[in-house]
Amino acid sequence: MLDRRLLYFLAVAREGSFSRAADVLHVAQPAVSRQVALLEAEVGVRLLERSSAGVVPTDAGQRLLERGAALEREATALHEELRAFGVGHRGRVALGYSTSLGYGTAPLLIEGLRRRLPAVEVHPRLLPTPELGRAVREGTLDLALVRSAGQVHGVDAEVLRRERLGVLLVADDPLAASDMVDLAALADQTISLHDRAANPGHYDLVVGACRAAGFEPRLLHVGTPFDPSYGALIEGGAVSLAGESSQVGTPAPLVWRPLRDAPRVPISLLRRGTPDDGDGAVVARAVEALRAEAVAQGWTAP
Repeated sequence: MLDRRLLYFLAVAREGSFSRAADVLHVAQPAVSRQVALLEAEVGVRLLERSSAGVVPTDAGQRLLERGAALEREATALHEELRAFGVGHRGRVALGYSTSLGYGTAPLLIEGLRRRLPAVEVHPRLLPTPELGRAVREGTLDLALVRSAGQVHGVDAEVLRRERLGVLLVADDPLAASDMVDLAALADQTISLHDRAANPGHYDLVVGACRAAGFEPRLLHVGTPFDPSYGALIEGGAVSLAGESSQVGTPAPLVWRPLRDAPRVPISLLRRGTPDDGDGAVVARAVEALRAEAVAQGWTAP
């Protein structure tokens, strides 16, 4: 990136010889002489002179040598920085996730992404689950983490974690005395669950699991996909089917118990099927880093 005339001048001034500078630069000596002459003509002052010790800088040349060396370092650093953008080691990544993933999976993956790509700016965004796939497709988000993701046209999904499904219930519920709960034991319980429109994949997984266990769930539909206060459970006497990461941040009156022979809850990484050329490299690096972190967490195989 450094101007050729300045680059050639610096080589001659450092080597004290046009011929040695040509060898270092891997060019013919006349080319070096011509570029230095053009530089001297441009600035209007002689920069090099021959002496018994060889070619030495004039006073003006010495000043250019000092400042030119700093410019060379800056140019090299800038070149490396720009190259880092090109190969995906620098840039920015907008990563979305829903509130329910903010208590376990998403923070661990984001921390791992930042640790593995420290020069990449990670911008997390909380969005409702139905909006995440659309935001990725439209380019508002580069990536998104979604629980029980459905198909979105133009968006690819890759499972990074399959959580054990369990039940959240108050600690004094008789079922909480067991280390593991049979799903069929919830047949008489009221199950708190969001509307299907809030996350069709997760809704169908929960309802399907209950039906596979031989009962039609008695549902208490809550107004929000995720209630961090767990009011329906603590105050309403309901239970909730949730992945194991729900144990993080669960208030003291509640406990989580795994369900026997229940399906796993897939947590997927969404990305555009045809990423833009401008951000493709950094997004690809981010995907690699998130995969590696999922392996490090023991969620997926290498």
